[in-house]
Order: sequence, then structure tokens, then C-alpha cells
Amino acid sequence: MALISGGLELEPLLSNILDSAVTLIQATHGTIGLVVQRSHGPVIRTVAVYNMPEDELGAEMSSGIGLAGSVLRDGKAIRLSRYGELEQPTLPKLAEHSVIGIPIRWHGDMIGFFGIGAEAPYRFKEQDVETLEIFAQYAAIAIHNARLFESSRDALDEMRLLYETSQ
Repeated sequence: MALISGGLELEPLLSNILDSAVTLIQATHGTIGLVVQRSHGPVIRTVAVYNMPEDELGAEMSSGIGLAGSVLRDGKAIRLSRYGELEQPTLPKLAEHSVIGIPIRWHGDMIGFFGIGAEAPYRFKEQDVETLEIFAQYAAIAIHNARLFESSRDALDEMRLLYETSQ
């Protein structure tokens, strides 16, 4: 876990967490996204990918759209034998893949999403959900710490500017 917690830049850190989770659970692909507020409501913006199509990085999923949007809407873990069972899957070519989607929470609020998948005939077990929930806890800590670091850095920059201006 030292590799996972060894930095404050958020996206590389989340990529390390995702890589570790996919490897440990023997999945084939995955994503981590952050909850972002938009004028029409919250969305999940993908910030880390593992073995996913290039256009997934930066993609935004509204409530109910794809695995991320389903977790955003329901606010709970989802485990499906077939990704195609979702009401609105976004990647039809992965329809036969088994998937797990987990909310990332900080003090009860959903701040992100963790999703992994595996090619058929592999099927995830409940133990895989529990393992991914532990990784989601690490991701929540990483997100919180990175945000604290960023706000501290911004405050320090502002103080420097005020000091230089006063000189």
C-alpha cells in the first residue's frame, strides 16, 4: 500500500490504486471517476483508466448512464454478471463482461466511483466487491488528501502574492 499512498498528485495516485485493484482482483479493465457538479446535476468524470478505450479518460456519465452513472444514481455497489444488463450501457462491446461498480465515499458523501470489469466467462464474487470496497477507501483518502494539498498550495500561493505585493 506504500505505492498507493506515496504521493499527492491525484490522477497518478488514482491510477496506481486502479492498477493495483485490477491486478489483485484479476480483472481486465477498470476506471476511477470523480463526482463533479454540473448545472444539470452531478456527473462522474473519469480520471483514471486501465485497459479501457482512449475516449473513456475524461468522459462524463450522468445519473443512470453506464456503470458509473448507475452507481451515482443508486449510491451503492453494483455487481453484474453481464455489463449488458445495465439499463443504459455505454460500451456495447463489453456487454458480456462481468463488472463491479463501487461508490467512493468521504464522510458519507459520494465523491467518486470505482469500476472494474473482466472478460467472460470470468464472474466476480462477493469477496471481490469487499476487496474493491477497501480499495475505494484508499481512493477516498487519496482524493481528500490531494484536495487538502491543493487548497493549501493555493492558499500559500495567495499569501506569497500578498507578501510580494506588500513589499
